[in-house]
Amino acid sequence: MKTGKNRISVKQLFFVFTIMVSSPTTRLLPKYTAAKAEQAGWVSPVISAVPFILLILIIDSLLKKYKGQSMADIISNIMGKLLGKLILIVYLLWSLWLTAMYTRYYTERLTSSIYPNISTGVLIILTLIPIAYMLHSGFTVIARMSEILLPFIGATLIMLALFLLPKVRVDNLLPVYFNDIVPIFNGSIAVTGILSYLFLMFFLSDNLVNLKSLRKFGYIAAFVNISSIMTVNLIVIGVLNSSLARRVSMPVLTVVKQISIMDTIENIEAIVVALWIFTDFTMITTLLVIVLKLFKSVLNLSDTKPFIKIFAVLIYFLSMGICTRRFELEDFTNSLLMPINITLGYGFPFALYFLSKLKNRSKSKKAINPSP
Repeated sequence: MKTGKNRISVKQLFFVFTIMVSSPTTRLLPKYTAAKAEQAGWVSPVISAVPFILLILIIDSLLKKYKGQSMADIISNIMGKLLGKLILIVYLLWSLWLTAMYTRYYTERLTSSIYPNISTGVLIILTLIPIAYMLHSGFTVIARMSEILLPFIGATLIMLALFLLPKVRVDNLLPVYFNDIVPIFNGSIAVTGILSYLFLMFFLSDNLVNLKSLRKFGYIAAFVNISSIMTVNLIVIGVLNSSLARRVSMPVLTVVKQISIMDTIENIEAIVVALWIFTDFTMITTLLVIVLKLFKSVLNLSDTKPFIKIFAVLIYFLSMGICTRRFELEDFTNSLLMPINITLGYGFPFALYFLSKLKNRSKSKKAINPSP
């Protein structure tokens, strides 16, 4: 579907979202689910499908009810101007923190895999310069790139899964009993937290066209993301076992290193590292676009391009000061970030939906029984 300048389709938005999700899927989720649910960790993403689909339905309902309004406008309309502004500031701070955090994760992953002798600060600068430059061209560039990149990521995942399937040990994945439901639920928290970024994406709703297809592409995105996360978890836990998967720093890379095609083609992990670079780049760029969008809504600005460099510098200092060691970053993600993600990505949208219903009911009652 063709879109105008600075406009993207719903399909493109879900393409970008799926690429964003693939970044923490390969870095964080196998370790987290293996630690929480052990051999049943590969089942955990199924639990996350329920709140994710509900979130899609709620977003679709809000955008249809307040047709033509951005998500920021919808929040202000339901919550009131003052409270609405305060809520937007909270989302601005959340998205700014996520941008800095994933920038640091990206550079930590590069220093751990291919650039051990380059300082973190230099890598952050080399990351933010092209991102700041690209943002001047608009988010449509990222959206169009996603249509090329996502099929390649999907094909690579299928190829790696086929190569690694013979190495999967069934006894690393089974048995899964009914009393594993609590560990499985605990393992789903991180998956649910990552999928909560969908709500952030819809702060770009005023740039979207073809919103009537939101549910259709939302269901497709739910299936693709849940099945992809399940596949990655199944392969990692099945090959390494849950005990090893939760201890190694990069379990996906450890598993991929075991691939050898006919004892001739090795070092396939270079493909994974290349995909990491593209997916993390997409994640950081998209989050920075959302930061700028929220900043524009909070201050009622007409243009945010003059602030791109300012926010790039701010993210540099935030990502440098966010932690001193990698394990501190992972500990914060697991203990604090996931509950914050779920609260802001699910809790508030659900509350917003019910408040909009109550507001409509009170308006209907006033219309039926007008005051004398």
